[in-house]
Order: sequence, then C-alpha cells, then structure tokens
Amino acid sequence: MKVGPLYISMSRFTFTFLYIYLLSHSLLAQLAITFPTERMVLQRDPQKPVQIPVSGFAFLPFDRVEARLVALDGSLPVSEEWSLLEARPQHGSFSGSLAAQGGWYRLEVRGIFQEKPVDTVRVNRVGVGEVFLISGNSNAMGLPNLGAKGASDQVVSFNALNKSLNKEFITVAPNEPFPKPVFTPLSATNNVFPAGETPWYWGELGDMLSKRLGVPILFLNASWAAANSENWRETAEGRDTRNIYVGKNWPNRQPYSNLINTLRYINSSVGVRSILWSHGENDAAHLKISQARYYDNMRFLIQRSRQDFGQNVPWVIALASVSINLPSPYLPVVNAQKQLGNDRGFNLWPGPDTDLIQVPRPEHGHFENVNRGTQGLTEAAQAWNNSLTDEFFQKSVPVLPRGFVHTGVVPAAAPPGSRFQISYRVGSNLSAGSQVQAELLNETGAYVATVGAGSGSPLMVTLPGNLAAGQYHIRVVVQQPRLVGSLSEPLVVNPELKSPQFIRKFIAYPTEYEVTLYWLMAIDTERRSMTVQKSLDRENYEDVGPVNPGPDTRNPQFYSYVDPNPDEGTAFYRIRTEHWNGSVHFSPSVAVFRGDAPPPFTVFPNPAERGPVFLRTDNAEQFELQLVDQQGRVVPTHVRPSEVIGLSIMEPATFINPGLYTLVVVHEAKRYSQPILFH
Repeated sequence: MKVGPLYISMSRFTFTFLYIYLLSHSLLAQLAITFPTERMVLQRDPQKPVQIPVSGFAFLPFDRVEARLVALDGSLPVSEEWSLLEARPQHGSFSGSLAAQGGWYRLEVRGIFQEKPVDTVRVNRVGVGEVFLISGNSNAMGLPNLGAKGASDQVVSFNALNKSLNKEFITVAPNEPFPKPVFTPLSATNNVFPAGETPWYWGELGDMLSKRLGVPILFLNASWAAANSENWRETAEGRDTRNIYVGKNWPNRQPYSNLINTLRYINSSVGVRSILWSHGENDAAHLKISQARYYDNMRFLIQRSRQDFGQNVPWVIALASVSINLPSPYLPVVNAQKQLGNDRGFNLWPGPDTDLIQVPRPEHGHFENVNRGTQGLTEAAQAWNNSLTDEFFQKSVPVLPRGFVHTGVVPAAAPPGSRFQISYRVGSNLSAGSQVQAELLNETGAYVATVGAGSGSPLMVTLPGNLAAGQYHIRVVVQQPRLVGSLSEPLVVNPELKSPQFIRKFIAYPTEYEVTLYWLMAIDTERRSMTVQKSLDRENYEDVGPVNPGPDTRNPQFYSYVDPNPDEGTAFYRIRTEHWNGSVHFSPSVAVFRGDAPPPFTVFPNPAERGPVFLRTDNAEQFELQLVDQQGRVVPTHVRPSEVIGLSIMEPATFINPGLYTLVVVHEAKRYSQPILFH
C-alpha cells in the first residue's frame, strides 16, 4: 500500500498539450521559494546583520513553515537551527525573514505537516555583500575584445542587455518594466545588465573587493556610450536627448531611463552600496563645458534620481576628462568632479583619478589590457579599489533591501481576454492604499504587458485578448516607493479554454483507513458549488461528497475532503465545480494507488507488446533510464509524460525483436532493474 502524497493528474479532457505540460511538470513539490533567487546578493549592513526576506508558495495547509541559512563559509557564526517563518500559512503563501551577516549561504525551507517534515526546498547560493550600480559613458560601460577579465564566483551580475543598435547607429532601449533578473558569476564574456557589454575592469575590481571585505559582490551597469552631462540632465528632466555624434535623438528618455529603472526594478529588492560614476571625457573634449555647468548638470541628475527612486543613494565620483582627443586633463570638468566628490553633505564620495591611467590612450579611446603591454583595465580596477577605502565602507550609508512583494496564487490556466483576481502580500512598511500594478511576463521572464492596477489586495487582472498561447507569469509591483514582486507560479494561456481553471494544486494523502484530499484554489468569485467525485476507471465518476460551496472573495483558499471508505485498488478523484452562470468545470484527477499497484519504476504491462508501456515514476523529476538487450546493447528509447502524474510512457525509439530485455533506472543514487518480455 502506498502511504504519502500523490499528485495531480489529468483526466481525459480535451485540453491542449500546454495544460497537460503544466500539470505534469510543475505540481510535484509542495513548497516553492520565490524570494530570494539563486545567486542573488543583497546589500549588507556592516554594523549589524541584514534581514533576508523569504517568501514563497505552500501547496498544503502546513502546520508551519520553517527555514534556516547554512553558511557556505565555515568562519561565519550562523546557527543552522530551523527558525519559524510562519505558523499555519494561509492562502497558499508563506513569508518571513532570516538575519545574516556578509557571506554566502544555502537557504533551506521546509514544511511541517501533521508534525512531520514532508517537503524541503532550497536556494543553493544566496549572498549578503556589496551591491554597486555603475554608470557614466563608454569607458565605464566597456567594450568587448579589449582584454577584460572574468571574475571569480564571488562576483555576480545579470548576463543580459537592455539595448540594441539600430541601422542609424542609434542605441535603442525600451523604457518599460525590466525582466526578471537571473544572476550568474561574472565571466569574461558576460554582459552586465542593463548596458555593460563586458566585465570591463569591474570584474577585476569585484575580486579585489571580495578578497578585502570577505563578502560577495554584485554589479549592475547603466552606463551609456557617447552621452554627455547635458544628455543625462535632459533625459532626467523628462525629454529625449540628442546624440551629437550621430545627429539624432536617443528614444525613450535614454540614458536616464536605464539608470532609474535599474534602481527601481533591481536595487529596490537587493539594495545598493553606491553608484560608481565614471564620466566626463565627452564634456571635456567636445562640449568644452564650464565647471559650473558640469557641476549643475551632475547635481541635478543625482538629486532627480534620488527623488525618483525614493532613497538617498551614495554616489562615488571619479575624475575623468582625458581621451584620445584630449591627452591632458581638462580642468573645468576635473574641478567640478572634485567639487562633487568632496561634498559629504550631499552624500557624495571621491573616486579614482582615471586621467593618470594609460595616457596616451589607445586609438579606440578606451582603456585596454594590451597583450604584453600596458594593463589599462587592471590599473583602473586598482585605482577604484584604492579609492573605495575602509572609511568609505564604514561611513557611507548603503540603501538596504526594501522588503518583498509576494505575488499570490494565479489560476493554473486561462484563455486570452479572461479576468480574474490575484492577491498579494507586502513585507515592508508601506502606506495604506499604495498603488500597485500587475505585470505579465513571458516564460523567459521578459515583460509583456501591464494587466491590472489598483490600491489593495486582491487585484483584478485582465489578460490581453490577443495573447498568444504559452506559459506566463504575473508579478505585482508597488509603484511608490517602487517595490517589485516575485513571479507567480506559471499561468498557461490556452485559447481553447472557456474560462480560467482555478484549481492550482490537488493532492491526496492516503492512510491505511482513509484518503484525505487537499486542493488550493485561486480566487474564484463566481463559484456556486463544489463536489468531490471518484472513479475506479477514470471514465465513470460518481459523487462522493459536497464541499463548502461559498465563493472566494479576497484570497486563495485551501479545501479538503476525507473519504473514510477508500477502495482497495487504485482510485481517481476529481472536483466538480459549478458557477452561477450554469457552467460546469471538472478538475484534473488525482490517482491514489493502493492494493496491487506496481512498485515505483516498474514497467507494466509485462509481458508487453513491442510499443509503448507505462513506467511508474511517482514524483521523481529526474532519473536515468536504459533498455538493454540480452547481448548488452542499449536500445534507444523515448520517455514522455502520460495523462496520469506518476506514470510515464516508455517506448523503444526503433523496431525491436521479440525477446527478453532488461530495464535499468537510476534515481537518487539507487539502481532499479527488472526484466521485460516483449512479444
């Protein structure tokens, strides 16, 4: 007899493969962590431990959800005892926080159900360290193929770009919500989101700082090639600005949009130590700008970015005026930069003097690590390392993570143009009535559309009527101050559906004497009734009990039903839902294996025809499989999901002769083998 959780499966509905894929692929675990994400680095507070927000989904009505941080550096004084995140988490979500000092950790979250741990999920690497946003011009942005070096795994970035070069040689970047960031080690060929085209010298600086401070480093880069201080000011004022070298405007308020959107969409969640500003060569060589004008432009830019972000972010100002066109320092720009860098009352700090590095500059006008020559990038990294003094890290006040927004439960699937409500949870002190919007992202995490707006939970969402079939996510974003939510579980958009499929998760817990069903539903305001149905053949279902028929009005809900008279063999359960408009929906089915059910990784029927056979895999997501003939040769095979979760279909990829074969399955270091007779 099987005792323990069994998972949701498809009955013989006429849904498309996308819906079947969702149910077979994403509904195995009972916990999911939405924040923090893998290799995310949160800004530390050197004076005290920082609180790491933790949020996610709970697909069972757990007694409690616990978490712990396991230090990956043995020198960190962190207890590995489990701490309570949330007792009896409601509505399919959990949240809380854990205190941590600088370093790398493994985050573990477990659910306790009926006083036993039944599921544990992990984020293998979460950092607390130093976060920097780089900005300026091309000598801060970086160019490929000039000797930039990759960093160690202590330095991370988001390897993507939010810009492209059009046919008119104008850099174009959208001014729209950013994609979900994915953090990876900063290799020599990586981009640094949103605009860095190479690690440049920042990767080397990251390694220097990591060794000095003993913490991980995260870099973002919102620099913009060819932009002078007038360009930065004009776009901060809300206008498009002219690229003087091409004679056309950059669209979408760039370069300022990339800078402020990075702060709003990434630094609001992870925090930031400072903006590292390296800029001035364009103003010196081509504008011949005055000291007062450069100072005023920069002061306006800094002040506006702080107003728009809602935080007093420190800036570090490098001295930069030398270029291929101007081999000597241009004093009006340099003096303005000195004036800015020494203004502690405005929360500014002095950076390195880059005018002393690699003069004269190479023909391309940028630093370069020349093969067997001057190591300009390395020298720039060393100069920045020297300027970011111990005093700077002790006395500058970083912006710490604001908290989290947890986007709640969404329907499993919905047609284009449908409307439904989603709830959300905010883990920070926001004023009542804070404006929020719901953003739709595609499967890769890129922004698609804004699909809802309001000032409280739940939030009404309306999918675009022309939305293509596929897998999407929703995130809730607080507007002021900006706080970006986690991604929802996948939402499958299926044009063949008539209305949303509100059941998110359906689980059966059998014991020796009864079967308990649990299901989590997204907010369903039009529901009239729910009925549990059972079948022994997945064809003919009978009603076995009604469930609370009341509609959900504000939050997702857990429901349960106990079958006190389970069948001795395998049975299938589903939920019949009726809405006030008369429409009837049937949930996917959940199978309960009892009695003579085959053990895990057993093939049946056996003996079998020379075609598809079933393989019982239960909740195994990854396993290795080989079919071997009597001569020891491996027969190519295909394995694909079946209509029933826990059962896969195995099929020889080529014609095979009748005879005896051996199936070998390896799962979690265990080896299973059995003979199969094909006839």
